[in-house]
Amino acid sequence: MRTGNLRMSWKPRTGSETAGNTLTVRPAIITDVKYAPILEKGFDGEVQKKKKLKQGGTKIINYHLTIEPRPFEEPIIEAAKPKIKEIYSEPYLK
Repeated sequence: MRTGNLRMSWKPRTGSETAGNTLTVRPAIITDVKYAPILEKGFDGEVQKKKKLKQGGTKIINYHLTIEPRPFEEPIIEAAKPKIKEIYSEPYLK
């Protein structure tokens, strides 16, 4: 199911550090969507699922799940690099 949740979850982050007279700024975007790493790297392993029974109680179902990687981070970074370089090559103070 495609909800757009991952696309809408990205938030900007900036880290900076100073060394002498040099300021280094590291811009980034992050997401807290739990399934993002699974989409990026894929998954191959055992999964447990609890299923509610009609007569009450639960049953645990074990199964093997394989999800092929669907990388999205690197294409986003590569598409953004030209604009980022343009922005950060401008003088900070005019």
